[in-house]
Amino acid sequence: MPWVALGDFNEAATSWEKLGGSAASAKHMSLFNRMLDECALLDLGFTGPRFTWSNLWDFDDLIQERLDRVLTNVSWKLQFPEAVVTHLPKSHSDHCPILLSLNPRSIPRLSRSFRFESIWFSHGEFKGMVSHSWEEAQFDHIKAVLVFQGNVSK
Repeated sequence: MPWVALGDFNEAATSWEKLGGSAASAKHMSLFNRMLDECALLDLGFTGPRFTWSNLWDFDDLIQERLDRVLTNVSWKLQFPEAVVTHLPKSHSDHCPILLSLNPRSIPRLSRSFRFESIWFSHGEFKGMVSHSWEEAQFDHIKAVLVFQGNVSK
């Protein structure tokens, strides 16, 4: 049965996954890696920032680690061979969000970043355009933004 587990595992798998503070515990890394082996779990790797957590302290006392990851079994990886994990930039948390894209080729690329313009609120049909865009996209958020962009540019 295919399955995936993602989130904060609170352990580094290698010494490369920790920067600052005391060295990563060799015993803890060994136990974590043994668990991965015994459960036949694969780490999907990532793109984006190397570390997923930091203590948010100043530079002298800064500690950063890769604690968040996406783990799958072979059956899941065979079902989603194109899956990609992206570490997104941190905003208000000590952890960065992780994004699991099952089929990244199907995600349309925007030619430029989407920017909301507050003047759009003054357009008489703004609320209707937003509602129509979300309904037409059928819970595909990226498509909703694209539909909305198309409606606004008309």
